[in-house]
Amino acid sequence: MPVESIVVKVRQKHTKRIILTGSPLEWRRLERPCMAAMDHPHDHREPYFGWEVDPPISILDLVQSGTLDARLAAILWLAQERRLPIVSAAMPRLVGKTTLLVALRDLAPPWLDIVYTHGEEEDLCFLRETDPARTSIWVNELSDHLPWYLWGQPARELFAALERGYGLAATLHADTPEQLFAYLSRPPLRIAPHGLARLGLIVNLGFFPEAGGWVRRVRAASLVLPHSGDGPPATVCLAQWEQSEACFRHNSSREAAEALAGRLGLDLSALARELAKREERLAALLGRGETSVEHVRDASVGFYSGTDK
Repeated sequence: MPVESIVVKVRQKHTKRIILTGSPLEWRRLERPCMAAMDHPHDHREPYFGWEVDPPISILDLVQSGTLDARLAAILWLAQERRLPIVSAAMPRLVGKTTLLVALRDLAPPWLDIVYTHGEEEDLCFLRETDPARTSIWVNELSDHLPWYLWGQPARELFAALERGYGLAATLHADTPEQLFAYLSRPPLRIAPHGLARLGLIVNLGFFPEAGGWVRRVRAASLVLPHSGDGPPATVCLAQWEQSEACFRHNSSREAAEALAGRLGLDLSALARELAKREERLAALLGRGETSVEHVRDASVGFYSGTDK
């Protein structure tokens, strides 16, 4: 049987390696006693299981590797700042869903309060202590595959929280927005269409052939439109990878710009200005070869404090 090795860091000081064999049901039987033995803290402001990326990878590392381009990185940066819910999704494992979100976190504004859900133990008590206008909820995965993922009643309450204005960063196994909506709307979640429409950006990733191997890229980034009528919400593709042209193609239509501006609470001129500022900052860092996690974090601090070069 295949063997999966998961490294779990507790309090950022201790590391446990859990070796899992067999089916997911067998994994759960093995993991529960391991997790209980860890006696981990219930601190929602400390990254929970699954958020570690080792070695650290920055958003500019991902741009250089071709996972996304600077324009799409700027869109995600602004969306995170404006608390537009972001879902990083793909069916395959190890395609970079979590890596993308962790890299994006380095660009978070200093006033954004990030809280992390704690899987099947989650009671969402942080909703009583946080301001929706300044808080983003981070979910390592929406599924019942492992005990530290979010599912069932806590996941339903999460979507209710989005109605109050909370931001979201989450991963999920789906290759298209349609698959994602179907997954969330079936039992046991049964998220209604108006709840699904609270999602903002769906970033689907995939493996693409290159030079005799495979590379990870954003397959498409889709904006969820406000719900109207029956059925799941509609989406508009903002950017997608064109394999035949080996580049990302961005949707330059006025309709796409108006839709994104509307979801971000900006007018068209403000949207263009804010995206240009962020894309220029990222391009400047790339031009200077300053692509490390530390460089990106310092640039984010400088950007929001007005001291960026």
